[in-house]
Amino acid sequence: MKKNSRIFAAFLVCALLAGLLSGCGEKQICDSCGKSFRGKAYTDWTGEAILCRDCAADFWMSGSYNSEKVSGIDSGSSPVPETGTALDETQQSTDGEAYQSQEYGFVPDYAPGRAETMSHPPATHNYWEFSLAKGYSYLLRQDQMIYFIAPSFIKDSPNSFRECERLCKIPVGGGPDDIITILPDLDELDGAVREMQIVGDWIYLFCDISTSKTASMMLCRVRTDGSVIQTLADDILNSPYNTVIVKDGAVYYISIVKEQVSASRQTEKCELKKLRLTESGAGGEEILFTTAEGVDDLHIESYNKDAAIFISKENVYMFDMEREEVYTPSAEFIKMVEGNNTRVFPGRGGEFLLYQNYRGMLFLCRPETQYRPEKYLEIGIALSRYSGTATSVLAEFLVLEDGSIVSNYRANVNESYGIWLLKNGERSLIVQDRAIKLSYPGDGYLYYVYDDYTLCRIRLDGTGWEQLDY
Repeated sequence: MKKNSRIFAAFLVCALLAGLLSGCGEKQICDSCGKSFRGKAYTDWTGEAILCRDCAADFWMSGSYNSEKVSGIDSGSSPVPETGTALDETQQSTDGEAYQSQEYGFVPDYAPGRAETMSHPPATHNYWEFSLAKGYSYLLRQDQMIYFIAPSFIKDSPNSFRECERLCKIPVGGGPDDIITILPDLDELDGAVREMQIVGDWIYLFCDISTSKTASMMLCRVRTDGSVIQTLADDILNSPYNTVIVKDGAVYYISIVKEQVSASRQTEKCELKKLRLTESGAGGEEILFTTAEGVDDLHIESYNKDAAIFISKENVYMFDMEREEVYTPSAEFIKMVEGNNTRVFPGRGGEFLLYQNYRGMLFLCRPETQYRPEKYLEIGIALSRYSGTATSVLAEFLVLEDGSIVSNYRANVNESYGIWLLKNGERSLIVQDRAIKLSYPGDGYLYYVYDDYTLCRIRLDGTGWEQLDY
């Protein structure tokens, strides 16, 4: 009896050990990093190389996969779902891995906790310019992915091509061969894209859907993998040079409201609206501020994490982002901002940078001084990249984290086109190209558009120039 009990106990221990070892999986060697591991193994697109989880994530997120899916092998676990497939609850991440939507099988481009919660302020005052013709947008970064819009041509027939725009992304550190096309033809949105923002799982697009008889905008959003497109608001009466703010699950935008008050009279005013966002699209809408009658040109001039600046021909307002309150800024700020010869750019943190072209002066506005303008730097009058005419519309000023400024302005008619770095009161040439759409997404490169149809990048010290896309 005792002998039989010992035999049964030994058998039970062996069975448990066998089960435990089988659950751990066979020990394997990663062909990329050379480390040994147990559990689920992955492959590259050829299906031949064996990769550990970390190396598989690097490979498939880099764009090298060319839209093919990862294959899970051995170890008894199911393969990684393909985009667009549904997942049951047992497949949902519970240990900090990338979240995958039950509805779409969506995998975010960012690591857990690295998603943006607020849209990037427009890099310059020229944000309305980028899609007046089909062309490149400014570049925006979220975690280890950079997004942009690029011009493209689609063959509609054997003898004709149609110019359009494509929505793209490229991993940080990637090159021309790593560019991923999210949507090949943005014309399918039925409007020219005027503004793009990246927040969390979504790319927000502000599109001009004006016709010969109406002037209106549309707000939509696209999943960062292109799997879902949602219209959030349409027929927004708005200036084409406006922008939108996406923050904490809501979109803020300004819309023109027209009311027929008699057979011969129509009134116009502007409303600041807050549109709440849900997983399925737009939620409720709330009006936060209304201008006086007759103000029909109010627009969002610039914003940062703390405040936004609204400007019309005769009015200047500040919007407190935390309290959601509109107020009148200091008289010094209003006097400085009023008029066509001053432009406002986002600075560091909660700061703004003002450029008065007729004085050739940059001013710093800080929240701790109620945004009273302080003389920052005298740089001279900026000239158009197209002519010798003084202008502030086409001069771009990009404020970096260390307080230095990158700009494409020309100080005199004899100066060649180029991009300059303004630092510690000195002005140094980065590259001698006629450049627009200056972007610095924090990956060590300054990105710019040369001659309207070539996307280039270069380091701030003038090294490492590369043509990225054209």
